[in-house]
Amino acid sequence: MKKTIVTLCTVLVVVILVFGGLFALWYKGGSELSSHVVDINTGKPSPLISPRLFYRGIKISDEYDVALFKRYYMIAEIDHYSGMSTGVSYKKDGYNQFFMFYESGQIAAHGFCMVETQEWDGQILHDIGNVKEAQYYATDGTLVSTVKDGTGVITLHFSDGSKQWQLELENYQQKKLKIWLEDGTLKLDKVYENPANPV
Repeated sequence: MKKTIVTLCTVLVVVILVFGGLFALWYKGGSELSSHVVDINTGKPSPLISPRLFYRGIKISDEYDVALFKRYYMIAEIDHYSGMSTGVSYKKDGYNQFFMFYESGQIAAHGFCMVETQEWDGQILHDIGNVKEAQYYATDGTLVSTVKDGTGVITLHFSDGSKQWQLELENYQQKKLKIWLEDGTLKLDKVYENPANPV
């Protein structure tokens, strides 16, 4: 009887250690560059402009980003043109919490943007032009615009404080978009005749 108990305890400890180790590997997970932005010279995801997708999973291959039981949980992106960084906390498809920061570390925006899983490769893609609620700040921390229930204005700035782009939303639909160059030149002034990005 005593020997049976010892054997059972030993087996139980081994099982706990094995599953605990596998869970630790899964929780550690890894990250990969999004395949949605590819460098035309190499044919591979670009480290300069592609979002990095963080996942839980048991990594099998570093070269091909293969992992068992993969589950994405965060998106991180740095815009090397404006210096702005974005982080999105992913729970499930739909509106997820996001934060944007200027190069200085000052908050640029926070709120809830749309995130969707792509059918063709299973990766997730965020859309900062499709937001449910959000607040946007100038480089000095001043609140400059807001979006509530899909209606309002998205305003983003360059690190020097000049406007980068501004998007007007109404009932989750894009109405008017303006984009500026770093020197202040207006690059695009577009009015959407038909609703864009309907929910």
